[in-house]
Amino acid sequence: MPEKSIDRHSTHSAARVCLALSLTVLLVFPDLALAQEQCNTAPNTWVTLSTALQNPLETFASAVATVNGTTYLYVIGGEDCNTTSGYDCDSATLQTQVGRAVMNSDGSLGSFAWQNLWPPAGAPVGLSRDLCGVIYTSTTGANYIYTVGGLVSVQNGTPALTNQIWYAQLYPTNNINENGELLTWHEAMKADKKTPILLPSPLDLEGLAVLNGYLYIIGGTTTGSPGTGVTDAVWSIQLNSSGNLIPANTPTGFTMQPPIYAPPPGASYTGGIYKTCPVAYPTSSTTGVIYLSGGETNNGPGADYLLGTVAYAVQGSGGSLTDWNTTMNLPNGLTLASQAVVYNNGSIILMGGQDATSGTQDTDKVYQGAIGSPITWSNLSPLSTVITGNIERNSGATNSNFIYSLGGEVSHNGSSDSPAINCLEL
Repeated sequence: MPEKSIDRHSTHSAARVCLALSLTVLLVFPDLALAQEQCNTAPNTWVTLSTALQNPLETFASAVATVNGTTYLYVIGGEDCNTTSGYDCDSATLQTQVGRAVMNSDGSLGSFAWQNLWPPAGAPVGLSRDLCGVIYTSTTGANYIYTVGGLVSVQNGTPALTNQIWYAQLYPTNNINENGELLTWHEAMKADKKTPILLPSPLDLEGLAVLNGYLYIIGGTTTGSPGTGVTDAVWSIQLNSSGNLIPANTPTGFTMQPPIYAPPPGASYTGGIYKTCPVAYPTSSTTGVIYLSGGETNNGPGADYLLGTVAYAVQGSGGSLTDWNTTMNLPNGLTLASQAVVYNNGSIILMGGQDATSGTQDTDKVYQGAIGSPITWSNLSPLSTVITGNIERNSGATNSNFIYSLGGEVSHNGSSDSPAINCLEL
């Protein structure tokens, strides 16, 4: 029986066609080029995602925004303290970019696209310690992202802070390569479009919140050195529909709100707070509550004290805040700072940070607090199920029922910064 011939040419042609189609799909949908680790494998179980930061990173901001129906995670600035001689933040490499990645319905992330930070012309600036990412959705539906103060250089071990405020619109388009990307950065300007609107002083590690069209700047340090220059000042300023700031009729252009953790009269220390991010919880289109969990304060010259309280203030008309109430506590007598604090479905999430109750500098603990009076706290799976050791200076984000811990300083027989992104389904 004669042997059947095989048309290898047609087989190869079909293979080439399939390969060409596959490459075309990957060009159009680049997020499919890498295998994506799902997060929804089991509730309350941490998963290390296959998508990672482009560099090890700590002390940076993260933010989440939905643009034209697609939800994105944004990573803003930060610093890499890993050096050839070991972990050294006095010789850190400051990051000059903002990354964005699609947040998928299974908790996975698409690959990051990276863009330069401000200024729009010339070499991009490095920025770190702009701790809390904020997004503002204006009355027109446009989304804007902000940087407020931060560390811009370290020279001979001395930090240099900025008092500048920058913003950029997130571009809404159906083009998958452009949707959600940052348009041109703008420095906040007064009506003359020539005079910048500057913070009352250079600042870093402050808390930031956007609530009902107002930007709030809470505490921080004016020196950039641990335990010094900590402030109790709280400032607010209104945002306009184009993302710019509307100065108040005050010498600084900002409205001074009630101070937070102010020292008693005659005290020799500054009080105040830094190293924690607020949760802005709207209760209507004009009112809401700002919660600030833990953090560090200065209760003596050169001394840091971790806080075990949750401070909160109620927003009223014109963006005003009530005096801060500090009657609610963190769980289990905990005092905690440098943690990632994010809002998800009416709750506060604390992930890692400096922990004064465990006997170690850092912690792997994760807590969820249901917003109420008082806040009801519960333990979630610790981050040590996916990292070896404890973690601080990480950043946090939420989307739907997923929470994310990004980067951070991992401590285990020494310290090193991590590029990993870990996800947990609630």
